[in-house]
Amino acid sequence: MKETTLGDIRQRVEQNGRGGEEAALEAVRRLEEKLEKQRDAREAARERLEAAREEAGRIVSKAQEEALQEAEARRSELLSAADAEAGRLLRRARKEAERILALAEKDRDAAAAEVLEALLPEEVS
Repeated sequence: MKETTLGDIRQRVEQNGRGGEEAALEAVRRLEEKLEKQRDAREAARERLEAAREEAGRIVSKAQEEALQEAEARRSELLSAADAEAGRLLRRARKEAERILALAEKDRDAAAAEVLEALLPEEVS
């Protein structure tokens, strides 16, 4: 279907003289309807775009919240595991210290050698 422009309307009016006024008015009415449809379509597109932006914002917010919750849960797990490992190391160190103290009561030189061996790198001892 050929698109009617204002130039087309003007040309028809000039060609048809006064008798073409009805045709010109009809053409103007069709143009106005077309413009109204375009405005409606543009407004509907704006509304859909705004709704899509809002939904994207909700999705991003939810994803951020879930990521923070997962990170906090993982952090808690890691801290718990680190705390458990620190407890094991502390118990082992205390047992070793008790063993060295018991050895020191019997043989101070052997106990001193074990302390040096535990504290100094292998190349030095």
